[in-house]
Amino acid sequence: MLFTSPEFLFGFLPLMIGGSIVIGLFKNESLSILYIVAGSLFFYGWWNVNLLPLLLFSVIFNFSVG
Repeated sequence: MLFTSPEFLFGFLPLMIGGSIVIGLFKNESLSILYIVAGSLFFYGWWNVNLLPLLLFSVIFNFSVG
């Protein structure tokens, strides 16, 4: 999914912005972070699902080292 594709502009982006606003109304920070992380993984997995394990490993490794 490209940033200029109709799927992103009219589907994914409004869903992420709307969901973030709704979750923000409840003041639940951990749910907000989980929502954004899940959206990010979905966005990057849309291009090539086979690279998701590498991305997850990188995130977990960098978090552990940090």
